[in-house]
Amino acid sequence: MTFLAAVARLFAFFVFPAWLAIFPGAARAIGNTGNIHLPPLPQSPPYLAGGPGVLPPQKFLGTAIKNALDDRLGLQARTNAIQELARHDLDIVAPIFSQLLAPGHSEIVAMTTLRAMNRYENPGVMRIILGQWIGLSAASRSQIVAMAFVHRSRMEALATALRSEEISAIEIDAPTRERLLKDREYGSSLGSVLEGHLARHQQQQTARLQPALSAPGDSLRGREIFLAHCASCHPAHPQNGGVALNWNTLKTKPAEELLSKLLFPSGAVTTNYPAMMIEKKDGQLFYGMPARATATNLVFLMSSGQEWSLWRRDLKALTPLKSSLMPEGLLDMLTAEE
Repeated sequence: MTFLAAVARLFAFFVFPAWLAIFPGAARAIGNTGNIHLPPLPQSPPYLAGGPGVLPPQKFLGTAIKNALDDRLGLQARTNAIQELARHDLDIVAPIFSQLLAPGHSEIVAMTTLRAMNRYENPGVMRIILGQWIGLSAASRSQIVAMAFVHRSRMEALATALRSEEISAIEIDAPTRERLLKDREYGSSLGSVLEGHLARHQQQQTARLQPALSAPGDSLRGREIFLAHCASCHPAHPQNGGVALNWNTLKTKPAEELLSKLLFPSGAVTTNYPAMMIEKKDGQLFYGMPARATATNLVFLMSSGQEWSLWRRDLKALTPLKSSLMPEGLLDMLTAEE
């Protein structure tokens, strides 16, 4: 064997394969020439949280836990940390998610945590969330019900919690209940359950508050309570807009009628205030009243009294509701005297 032939053989066996390993793009390019046929390089499967895939390095987990629970960090840093948690096995991070949903953290953190948990297909997700149901806001609870529509196993867990009265229908706002009752699989069976919850709650509250109707009133104290709990939706003056009847109209109503509307807001909804369910393409749900529209945006008046603008391109569905935007259970936080 000549010297040049020996060098060529060494290059073929050692140098050339190493070069291809370092530059896989070159290997694919050569593989497409027809001269050297190489098998395609294996592609790492996209990571699906809770499912098959390449788990992220465990060294990142400790940092993610620390940052997610640190109230001193900025919102973006905590959001990134919570999203990182969702790349790990649910059994490992479930206790951290429970802490993030517990009272003490902001509603934004709770909503971010729910969106991160929505990535899991594990049916245990809903049980973890329902374990923190009592301390969650109405907006978070609406998001939880929306999550139940994504996977049917979650809907079963939610339905079971409602049947066992682990959670009450009064803790789910009327628009969300309306959507729940339209579910083909669970709507009919849950109808009587939800109605039973609401009827018992209304009877209990009526018995508690009926004596207050004949008690002497305190207009100054009443004004304070109205401004604190009602004025965001029911403005003091007609020219201030709002998503519901203004104070000048409300004060002419009999006390018995006002009590009935407070206990069951969706009992008689006027068409002057059409409520809409707004579903974004990213899965988030909102409820509001159409205010105006442009070529690129839809503007809604929310129950807070603030306007909210949505890009048309981000809208998935807009559904009219028969129920009221007024939250139920407002009287639960007031004493009979108030």
